[in-house]
Amino acid sequence: IPLSSYTYSWYPLELEPAAALNFGLWFSCSWVEAGVARPMLTEIVAPEYWASAFAWAWLANFFFAAMFGAPVVGYLAEHVSGYRPTRLLVEQMPDELRESNRQALSSSIARCCTGYLILCL
Repeated sequence: IPLSSYTYSWYPLELEPAAALNFGLWFSCSWVEAGVARPMLTEIVAPEYWASAFAWAWLANFFFAAMFGAPVVGYLAEHVSGYRPTRLLVEQMPDELRESNRQALSSSIARCCTGYLILCL
């Protein structure tokens, strides 16, 4: 949880540390499926239904991520973190607007990732 929060809200965001943090987050999050979800499903589902149970679990995971991930981040960015929509290209935005929008998106992604991981506990 701290790695997720730190990865998406760290400032200034340099390429090498961000890449290392993202790799660490991806690497540690990949343990959940192999170390928790699959063993738990094998204990509560009959062996002849394991493939279906794993498929439904993956479907639910990616369905909810696709349906609610981006809208929730967008809502939090605009209504909680102060994101200001604009039709300007990034190169045309004033530095202050670009930085405030970057921080709003970053904090919204951090909130969503951290909140999701807390719910998984």
